[in-house]
Order: sequence, then structure tokens, then C-alpha cells
Amino acid sequence: MLERIYELQKKSSVDLLSFSQEADIGIFKFDFRVAGTNFSPKAAGNRVVFALCNKTAKIDSLIVYSKDHCDKKHSETQWIYEQIKKNFPKYKKYCK
Repeated sequence: MLERIYELQKKSSVDLLSFSQEADIGIFKFDFRVAGTNFSPKAAGNRVVFALCNKTAKIDSLIVYSKDHCDKKHSETQWIYEQIKKNFPKYKKYCK
């Protein structure tokens, strides 16, 4: 599905978390469902966070998780930023 990300960005299942015009890199969250299930992507709770470089069209999958894995002390977006800062130094400058 991520191979078709430019088409998918038009749908509500893809959220832009941050974007750097200078680097032309965006950090996105994509809601997906497992094939064969009857849940909507949002309700299924499956997420992938990825970085997309528009200059090269390269996608780096950073985190694949269920929304139940998020720390309840923070918002889901804050939890994502913390995970990126801790585990992906290359992308931490794009986290607020």
C-alpha cells in the first residue's frame, strides 16, 4: 500500500504529522486493516508511521503498532514523536 502513497495521501487514513520544506521530507501516520477482517482501517487500530522524501520518493517505515501500544499518559502523536526521537536519530529533528 505504501507504494501507492501519493494516491493514498488523499484519503483520511493518512495523517501528516510533520513536514520539512527544506528537506522535502514528511512524517506520516497511516491507518490500515489486516486483509480479511471486517474492521475499517481507523477502527482496526493498526498504524504505520513512515518518512517520505518527495525528492527521492523513498519511504522509510519507522513504527508499526496498534493504537493499544501507545502510552496512555500522552497523546498518540506525542508517543510517536518520543519513539522517533529515541529510535530514529535521522528523523528526530522533524518531531515537535
